[in-house]
Amino acid sequence: MLVKELFAKALERLEEKNILVPRYSLERLLGNMLECMPKDVYLHFDKKIDREKFNNLLEQRLLGKPIEYILQTAYFCGLEFFINGDVLIPRQETEILVELISKKLSNKDLKGKILLDLCTGSGCIGISLKKRFPNLEVILSDICPKALEVAKKNATKNNVEVSAICGDFLEPFSGLKADFIVSNPPYISLDEYPQLSKEVKDFEPQKALTAGNNGLYFYEQFKNKAPSFLNPKAKVFFEIGYLQKNSLQKIYSETSFFIKKEFLKDLSGKDRFFFLEIE
Repeated sequence: MLVKELFAKALERLEEKNILVPRYSLERLLGNMLECMPKDVYLHFDKKIDREKFNNLLEQRLLGKPIEYILQTAYFCGLEFFINGDVLIPRQETEILVELISKKLSNKDLKGKILLDLCTGSGCIGISLKKRFPNLEVILSDICPKALEVAKKNATKNNVEVSAICGDFLEPFSGLKADFIVSNPPYISLDEYPQLSKEVKDFEPQKALTAGNNGLYFYEQFKNKAPSFLNPKAKVFFEIGYLQKNSLQKIYSETSFFIKKEFLKDLSGKDRFFFLEIE
């Protein structure tokens, strides 16, 4: 069947089901089958493709399964990552975090400096930073062994050398001091979780999303344990829930260990990132 015929019928079905970004979903599905970039699908409208194979993929999307899980591929900071149900899908907000960190690290001598990527999931943050700053020693960690295997696979896929350690947050790093720590930890509260979209609740791992009753567990733990894991002048970069600024200000006002505490916004103007620095 011709691509243009499949495209028109599939788009109508996706729209009827209120599937998010239906046109992008089709561009990704067809691009995968045609072995072309999604934006170039329209150049192949007069080609024929396997209708049965396409419909198998389309049915998964009609059920709400995210396109990244269907194709097991996500793009982040210009790199391609393997994705499965053991890890969260990398998001655009987190790309902003990488850009902000990159500005902080640019023009610095990073030889011998250590960056820890905690709760790494797919490894997208640490791997992207290692790709940009080859002299930086990057260590990925996650409590989930299956997630860490995905991160290792992505390091190989993107030709970077990183270390990977399985364990709970800072626990694997006893005796080690870092110069930079970055984390996009679970920060959804249990009250917020039921309100998430069906695509998130039904397909993404809950353990990577929720943290205690209020979503602040990892930030509270870090405040208490951080002094043992940071070198002088160390910098810390967190992604946070956009409604958590006031809570984090209160939590971190109780410590003088950090000389700098800075909140930065995402492209929507929401407080999404929290930077810390010590003397």
